Amino acid sequence: MEKLANLTQNDINNGVLNRMLVNVGIPDVQEYVKNFHQETEELLVKEFE
Repeated sequence: MEKLANLTQNDINNGVLNRMLVNVGIPDVQEYVKNFHQETEELLVKEFE
């Protein structure tokens, strides 16, 4: 977490953040976020039924 807190814009531009995410099993951030939102929505719908 400390490494993440110390990222600079230059690091992000150079792909450091993407490599960090790949290393923790998130190779495609947009797809991950899309799936997260979809799963969360499904849970909420079930909860309110």
